[in-house]
Parts: sequence; C-alpha cells; structure tokens
Amino acid sequence: MRFRRILDLTRLLDPGSPGWGKDLQWGVENIEERLNVKGWIHPLDSTLQEDITIWAHCGTHVEGHYHLHKHGEDLASIPLERFCGEAIVLDLSFLGPGSALRRYDFSGGNDMRASDMERFEDKVRDGDIVLFFSDFQGIESPMITLEVAEWLFRKGVKAVGLETGSVQLSVPAHNFLLEKGILEIAKLDRRGIRSISGQRVFLVVAALRIKGLGASPARVIAFQDWEP
Repeated sequence: MRFRRILDLTRLLDPGSPGWGKDLQWGVENIEERLNVKGWIHPLDSTLQEDITIWAHCGTHVEGHYHLHKHGEDLASIPLERFCGEAIVLDLSFLGPGSALRRYDFSGGNDMRASDMERFEDKVRDGDIVLFFSDFQGIESPMITLEVAEWLFRKGVKAVGLETGSVQLSVPAHNFLLEKGILEIAKLDRRGIRSISGQRVFLVVAALRIKGLGASPARVIAFQDWEP
C-alpha cells in the first residue's frame, strides 16, 4: 500500500512523569491512568526488562462485545478485517457548545439527534470506521445518543472512534453499538484526529491479542492518501 503520510492517533502515556496516576489537585489515584511500568535487570544477560501493569481501558483503547457479555466474542476472536479499513473523520463542532446531554441519567436534555447526521449522509459508507471529534471539551462536548448510534448501525459502520474529551458516548449508545458488534475506539489523540478532520483515511487499530479481553490498549494508525 502506498500513502502520503502516516499519523499516530494514539495518546502518549508516560507513567514516568511527575504526578502520573494521581489527581494533581487532590493527590488521589486517577482511574483513567492505571498504568505502572517497573524495570528490572535480567540475571542471565543483564538486559533491562519491564513488568507492565495496565487497566484495559487506559489511554487509547478498543472495546468489543465481550466487554458487555462474557458469552460474546473476545477481542482475540474478532477477525482482523474489523480492526482496519477506510475511516471518515467527522467534526461535530457545528453543533455548538452546550449540545451535550448534561445529566448522566440520559433521560432528557438537548440530545444530539439523527437529523444532525444528515450532513454526513453521503460521506459515511457501508463498512466504514467513523471517527468523531469537536472543538469543545467537558460538559460542552456533543453527546452521541442512542438515536445517533442507531443511525450509525443503519449505515453499516463496523467501528466508531471518539476523541473522548471532546465527544461523549451515552451509556445506551455505548451498549447498543457493542451489542451490534460495532467496535468502539476511545481516547484518540486530539491533535492527530483534528489534523485529518473531514478526510477519508485508511485506519489500523492494533489491539493486543490476549484471550479473554473485552477491551485492550491499542495503537491506532491512520494512512493519508493511500493507494492499494
């Protein structure tokens, strides 16, 4: 495959940085950064070795059906073609700040609607991976609701990715997508995904091949202007 540029959409994790794994204000453990790397010297050849302890949802990661149901297919059982393919990057900034659902009961509010996706009708194709981001953060970020998740399913997408700080995924939408076998890619690198806004790229999601995982840290790579 030929391509013009390769981009890393994976967030950098640095457990060696000061304050890693702690809330900087309160000094307590931050569940979002449960990663520890411990170095040691192998006695056989004096090489540096590392033991890694990591939460499966730490940093950029991918989730599958097994995350909801232990009778589902774990990530190691999913065919490789579902982890790679054409992807379209959609910017939801047109919704404006305050578009997100503000309450975590997901029972009302100014939700994102399927009608908001009409502008992308001709851009999203069957078998696509759809990546979302916006210019907003926190409570101002758009919320992917069940209605939008159903629209994505009808379009035949095989995976959905989020720059999670700027786009949120409601619990009903999250569960619906996984139930339908649609992979979810979370915590994509903000700078990387913004740089390919509106573009069609070839995406590779390199999850760990470990049996019994419903989620896995992943290296997510985008190829711009590719040719077979």
